[in-house]
Amino acid sequence: MDAIKDLVRRMRFSHLQMLVELQQRGSVRAASEALNLSQPAVSKALGEVERAFGFELFIRGARGLKPSLKGEVVLSGAAVLMTELAHMLADAQQAGPKARTTIRLGALPFTAQVLVPKLLTRLHKGSEAWQVELAEGSVKDLFDAVLRGDLDAALSGYSAATISGGGTQRLRYDKLSEERFVVVAAAGHALTRRRRVGWSELAGEDWILPSPGSFLRQAVEARFVSAGIAAPVPWIVSNSPVGNLGMVAQGLGIASVPALTMGDAERSGRIGRVRVQPEIEPAAVAMVYRDGTQDQARVAALRQAARALGEGG
Repeated sequence: MDAIKDLVRRMRFSHLQMLVELQQRGSVRAASEALNLSQPAVSKALGEVERAFGFELFIRGARGLKPSLKGEVVLSGAAVLMTELAHMLADAQQAGPKARTTIRLGALPFTAQVLVPKLLTRLHKGSEAWQVELAEGSVKDLFDAVLRGDLDAALSGYSAATISGGGTQRLRYDKLSEERFVVVAAAGHALTRRRRVGWSELAGEDWILPSPGSFLRQAVEARFVSAGIAAPVPWIVSNSPVGNLGMVAQGLGIASVPALTMGDAERSGRIGRVRVQPEIEPAAVAMVYRDGTQDQARVAALRQAARALGEGG
């Protein structure tokens, strides 16, 4: 505790901004220009911060500055604190009798379509006045935004592969459900009439798939690789499950979509399922947030709403 008190006494907000600039720009010269300070002033301030922590934050080299292992942790925290300061200022400026506290929530396209409305219905039943800012993105984009503090939490799918690096050990996951993915084709397509289809038989089809690196894209490609064949290159790349279902119904190709999104398209008879084996690996869906923020009001409210959603309440 004494070490924390000493660090707080010696650190200033301007130090946080300097650390962020040094990490982003990679040199004292570039950071000093961005901060409108002299290079000696930045070098002196960096030395003060490193002495306050008791270790080097950057490794100096001919090509500039590179964060040390311990420095990476501190720099990540500095970026989060700067973001939280911006959020705090925005909330304070909006404070008043009718003010709403802003929650920044991220979601995958399919969770935004199906699960987020249900989550927000439960959030809206609470006593607090919230304003929700919703951002969609890939699993990686959402996790990075939560780690930076740009998002309070994300309603996202995840797997062992997505939580194995990149600072994700600093995230926590409240699991809600398992989400299945299905392969679909236009109604009447020969593949929909088959009782069993192998992945090798789908390699020559016109595919509609989400962007490279997305969770579903990787899951589909993994099935082709497991079958010993190269994953096909889609002729349409789209991250909208609803849009993809519409294009499939028009006969533009086959696609893989979350089973939750099938709804009206399947009931109307415009599309059919392709019974491919083995099935695509399901994804765990969770409320994902940064470790240490679980008791903050915004995150706590989201977690409570997510628990009610998971329990069907």
